Amino acid sequence: MRTLVMTALLCGLAIGCSKSSEPPPPAAAPEPTTGSEASGATAMPSEGAENDATAMAVQPDLNKLKAHAADHIEYPATRAEIVAACAQTPEFSPGEKKWISENLPEGTYNSQDDVLRALKMQ
Repeated sequence: MRTLVMTALLCGLAIGCSKSSEPPPPAAAPEPTTGSEASGATAMPSEGAENDATAMAVQPDLNKLKAHAADHIEYPATRAEIVAACAQTPEFSPGEKKWISENLPEGTYNSQDDVLRALKMQ
């Protein structure tokens, strides 16, 4: 009998049964969904959510790379200086930054054209 009473008490606690006069807390309201979530599509993470270590290398757009190489790099520039300049700009996604870092050979570059040739984009 004692085992039966203890089991009943434990079961009552496990399923939330109580003799309290307080009503249970209200259920949290569901968060609103966007059209893509409502249709079952999975949301893509934002660019800022992905860091360089986990990013998939993606070749940057040629025009974007040309503009960056012309406007943000002072020549002559080493590979390290070019990679650092690219890493500090919001123009490139983490994947594009990774691609530049993986594909730009060691060396010193005297112009935007040297960088583009080294990256085999010209």
